[in-house]
Amino acid sequence: MTEVGQALRPTPAVQPAPVPLQCGDAFRTGADMRQTFFRWAGRAAPFLLLLAAAWVLWREFHGLRLEQVAAEAVAWGPAPLAAAAGLTAASFGLLALIEALGLRWAGVKAPFRTSTLGAFCGNAFAHTLGFALVTGTAIRARLYAPYGASLATVAQVTAFYGVTFGLGMAGLGGLVLALEPGLAAAVLPVSPALARGLGLLLLSGPATYVAACATLRGQVTILGHALSLPPLRTALAQVGLGLVDTAVTAAVAWVLLPHLAVAYQAFVGPYVLATFVGLVSHVPGGAGVFEGVILTLLPEASRSALAAAFLGYRLIYYVVPLTLAAGVLVRTGLAEGTGLARVRRSWAIAAPAVLSVAAFALGALLILTAVGRIAPERLAVLRATVPLLVLETSHLLSLVAGLALMAAALGLMRRRRQAVGVAALAAAVGASTALLRGLDLGPALLTAVFGVALVLSRRAFRRRGAWSDGQWISWWSAGLLAVVTGAAALGLWIYADTPFETHLLADVGYRADPARFLRGLAVLGAALLAAGASVLARAGTAHADVAGDAGIDAVRPLVEACPDTTARLALIGDKALLRAPDDAAFVMYGAQGRSLISMGDPVGDRDAGRRLLWKLKETADRADARLVIYHGTPDWLVDYLDLGLVLLKLGEEAKVPLADFSLVGGRRRNLRQAHARAQRDGLTFELVCAPPSEALLTQLEAISEAWLLAHGGTEKGFSLGRFDPAVLRHDPVALVRHEGRIVAFANVWTGGRVEASVDLMRHVPSHAGGVMDFLFIELMRWARAEGYQRFNLGLAPLAGLNEHPLAPLWHKVGGEVARRGARFYGFQGLRAFKAKFDPVWTPRYLAAPPLALAGALIDVTRLVGREAAPRPSLTPSLTKP
Repeated sequence: MTEVGQALRPTPAVQPAPVPLQCGDAFRTGADMRQTFFRWAGRAAPFLLLLAAAWVLWREFHGLRLEQVAAEAVAWGPAPLAAAAGLTAASFGLLALIEALGLRWAGVKAPFRTSTLGAFCGNAFAHTLGFALVTGTAIRARLYAPYGASLATVAQVTAFYGVTFGLGMAGLGGLVLALEPGLAAAVLPVSPALARGLGLLLLSGPATYVAACATLRGQVTILGHALSLPPLRTALAQVGLGLVDTAVTAAVAWVLLPHLAVAYQAFVGPYVLATFVGLVSHVPGGAGVFEGVILTLLPEASRSALAAAFLGYRLIYYVVPLTLAAGVLVRTGLAEGTGLARVRRSWAIAAPAVLSVAAFALGALLILTAVGRIAPERLAVLRATVPLLVLETSHLLSLVAGLALMAAALGLMRRRRQAVGVAALAAAVGASTALLRGLDLGPALLTAVFGVALVLSRRAFRRRGAWSDGQWISWWSAGLLAVVTGAAALGLWIYADTPFETHLLADVGYRADPARFLRGLAVLGAALLAAGASVLARAGTAHADVAGDAGIDAVRPLVEACPDTTARLALIGDKALLRAPDDAAFVMYGAQGRSLISMGDPVGDRDAGRRLLWKLKETADRADARLVIYHGTPDWLVDYLDLGLVLLKLGEEAKVPLADFSLVGGRRRNLRQAHARAQRDGLTFELVCAPPSEALLTQLEAISEAWLLAHGGTEKGFSLGRFDPAVLRHDPVALVRHEGRIVAFANVWTGGRVEASVDLMRHVPSHAGGVMDFLFIELMRWARAEGYQRFNLGLAPLAGLNEHPLAPLWHKVGGEVARRGARFYGFQGLRAFKAKFDPVWTPRYLAAPPLALAGALIDVTRLVGREAAPRPSLTPSLTKP
């Protein structure tokens, strides 16, 4: 239904400009005074009607008790509720037909499915909020814009509703008064003859409208306004649909009055009049005014039954459709770009915290209200309607539902997807059992509203993982313990005069409140023990699925073209790969603890790489993990800052320019001497192109195992390669021989014909001195001859940190670690070794969330130092037993 006063919005005719009063007019004219009076009377009427309705409601309802209204609602049974819900659905179906009829008359060719959506959403909001021409038009304008409907056309459709509704009210009210004047006179303060006369007068309205549509064509001017009337067939359909819709809507409220001796024909008159007064009052939904008029016109009716019927009518015909319509608007995206969209975005941010607190509070409410005794008047209703077994079972289930809501509160706070399902199920169980255990209408209604709000807000909860990790666990545990302890203390106080004995646990009955209290405590204790053990046994960790051979082959072209040889770490088979849909870029990452750690920058197209970074952050957020970038370069710092990360300098990477690299000159004297000494010792250099032979790989594996044994370590991964024949087959291998025997090797990485570097560098223990210098010198000479621009010597950790007294704390701590940690790692020696090649030092960074730097550093250290596991798809070791 829509407001009758908001009928066809006419186009004002051009009026002559009024002649202003002259300065000499000392007195206002009588017409001016009348206009002022009517204007102020029109403004004051809604407030006066609302005050009158409030006085009537207070007069009629102030003596009622909530238990009386609840008893009337419980007495409905399923049949009236099902009838009211079915009639509501039928009413909105009729509104959909009216919508389609109005669209056809306005010339808008929208599909029936779209017009049905517009009818449902537009009318659900207009019924409850009022101001149909504003609320209904705003929704329809957005929905029908793709079909060429202008704002004026949509307003015309909305006004079409107002006329249809007015015709329906006049037609139904007129028929009842004309056909059943005796029943109407028994309710309304009129005689049967006057009732019949009023009925005929009301029926003249639709008849005049139909006659005008049948005889008048084009625009007509009424009271100075130009109007366009629909054709006769449309007018007849308007009258019929409006009449049936009003009859169906009146029946929604009437079926909830099963104990009233009021016939439907007698109820329609007060309903139509109350609806009309509610519309005139301009109060949203006619709230209060509608109820006040019906109470005045039905003085003999039971006040408790009317109150229950009013609540049920408002809930079924107003609240439920409004809730569903709001969900439809948000779900279909119709609310984007409107005030509702801003509310939606704000709610998406606030929903986890708000719903978490609500879940905890409602869980506590269900537990605490289950402790007390059932009031005698409620107990009488329960005896007549609820079997004892159902009551006893509902009491225990209500406690479990309350505990589940409190447990789910922790997951909701952490945006856990699984918590939504648990909390929604617990809310449904809690709402139903609260009614069945003791007619606790307040907790039941609040819990049901919470469940609906949670389901509608489920998109705000996208994370996966355990509920028990994080800083909220202590506060949640303390709150849960306080509620359970409070419930026990409250029960002991209420039943202080009850002798608690063992046999009391088995006592059942409608009055066995102490026994239910004891059984409830036992159930809470058992549930807490089981849930606590389950929660504490779980630990939240991030997860990354290692890419298989197909994924590695897909990114290999990007790796080969990348000028940074760090990209080749994607090919060693121990990382997950996040690829762009068109394979224009990828990000390689691993998981450790609560961190998803990207190894280096995105590889490939810049824009695609940015999108992948945000996608990786979304993946981390869903897993309740933090995004960490390890080994990031200065080229991507702005993008990392845009992700909300902060930066720590890890050290500096040494890159040797090859354009002027040679062994001549004073600066390279040490290198020249080391190279000459190695040659005198009989060392020779050889580069074997890919793929190396199986026999060569067997020899190299023996050297690698001897090197690992001498260094007391194992193969690492993530930021380093490992001896893996399947990987080594794709790269050239540099060999250092001594008298024909291989004493050292390194696999050579190249990137985009720009950069060369090495990954594994291993030698036999007896040839440690001078071998690495010789190997690097020969590799740089080879790379220069091949046209590469630089040679990457890798990272010098904690190098380049500022030693100024005002330097950041990380620089001071890192500097101290580099100076004093020589016995654990040769920070300064490694930098000195690389510095003799005169490299260009490029900083490398760690990027992590600002409040999680310590945890990120720990996770990165653990991931980099973790022993590498071989890929199942790779070939087995070549070493013979």
